[in-house]
Amino acid sequence: MYRLGRQLAIWGSVLQLGLLAGPAVTVVLMIQTFADVAQSSGTDPSALAPVVLSALMGTVVGLAVSCVGFVAMAIAVLVCKYRTPWLHSVLWAVAVLWLLSALPLGLALMVGLAVTGRRAFQPLEQRTDAPETLVVSGASVSR
Repeated sequence: MYRLGRQLAIWGSVLQLGLLAGPAVTVVLMIQTFADVAQSSGTDPSALAPVVLSALMGTVVGLAVSCVGFVAMAIAVLVCKYRTPWLHSVLWAVAVLWLLSALPLGLALMVGLAVTGRRAFQPLEQRTDAPETLVVSGASVSR
């Protein structure tokens, strides 16, 4: 379960880049679209609408990819109980990104991280609330 949580956390972190890449693609396509309009003599808004719509698809795809990454990270933390210091830092960065783009989701993530605290993301050996006996691959190991 630890390995699955780790993989989900890594992939979820990578997929969060969609939240940045999607709007970046949209901006580049919008600049290109308006440069093409400026070069052409026609400024018919009905001809411009489909091009702008296709430019906005970058944001939609980026947001969808980021949502998949968010779900993967949530499964890693909540279901697989994968919690490490690097993931705590990444989750704070993701919370800020989501706060800027989707206020309710980012705010909920920030509150959740603030409530759990960094201690919950420390290695089990360093935590004071860790059990005295650890079970690793079916064998018990005492601290």
